Amino acid sequence: MSPFRLPLMLLLLLAGTLLMPGRVHAQVSCTATHPTLNFGTIKVSTGSGASDNGSIGYNCKNAGAATVAFTLCVAIGTPSMPGMPNQPALLGPRASTLDFNLSADPLSSDTWDATHPLSVPLSIAARATLTGTIPYYGHIPGNQTSAVAGTYKSSFGTTKLGYLAGSSCGAEPGYRFASFALNVQATVGNACVVSAGPNLIFGSAGGVAAGAAAVTGSDNITVTCPNKKPYNVGLLPFDGNTAGAGIMKGTGGNTDTVQYQLYSNSALTQVWGNTATRAAAGNGVHGTGTGTAQSLTVHAQTTSSTDVTPDRYTDIVQIDVNY
Repeated sequence: MSPFRLPLMLLLLLAGTLLMPGRVHAQVSCTATHPTLNFGTIKVSTGSGASDNGSIGYNCKNAGAATVAFTLCVAIGTPSMPGMPNQPALLGPRASTLDFNLSADPLSSDTWDATHPLSVPLSIAARATLTGTIPYYGHIPGNQTSAVAGTYKSSFGTTKLGYLAGSSCGAEPGYRFASFALNVQATVGNACVVSAGPNLIFGSAGGVAAGAAAVTGSDNITVTCPNKKPYNVGLLPFDGNTAGAGIMKGTGGNTDTVQYQLYSNSALTQVWGNTATRAAAGNGVHGTGTGTAQSLTVHAQTTSSTDVTPDRYTDIVQIDVNY
């Protein structure tokens, strides 16, 4: 045997070994499951926004006779309109939109986009099947007050599942396994929130002079409703008078009372009562939500003599927001 033949045979064997991974990967096939990422019902008028997490499920089979190690990659597709690759957006009623982002970590520091795929290292034994999930995270920034109530949706078409022989996914790994649409959904809540100041005080904090007539006072209530959401606010004194006429009572055994009337304007000409419904303001106050807090001023005036036993006179007024 020629002394030069053995090195040549070894060189050919080494070359064949280097080519093995490509042929082995051809024996691997993977499929993906991709449930919709649903943020549920959210509030976007707050600064915190909303966060949720999803996952891409995979099922990989190795039909070959050797163990295969590779990196499974998921490259996100193009977001549906009106979203852009650098800023995806959910589309809702009346062409209203919500910006959102997807990332590989819960802190949103590793953005999942076309150039930054999701990845997971895998090793599959010969003739074996491996299943699992690749997690991802979604975040909707807060203070998107222009969003109207309703359901919002987005889709990333041609999201791709593939593999890379190395240890990490590049921008263009070999996506040969699956292509699918990744769907994202959120619902902006239809609820309104109301709050009131501590007290509506007649006169001054120091008290009202005995016998004083037509003593006035005012206070603010705050209503926060989704953008463009109409609402009607009614006020109901504790005595149930829907015309906004109430009675303040003293403490302990004091039977004296002071009557008052609620109004919606400083001129005290518009009675504020509680005939408002969802469809009509009645003797209440109408408003349209902006997604931010709106202040409404309640005015009141005593309608009976304050020549009563010195005491602290109070009543409770119920605020009804119809929307």
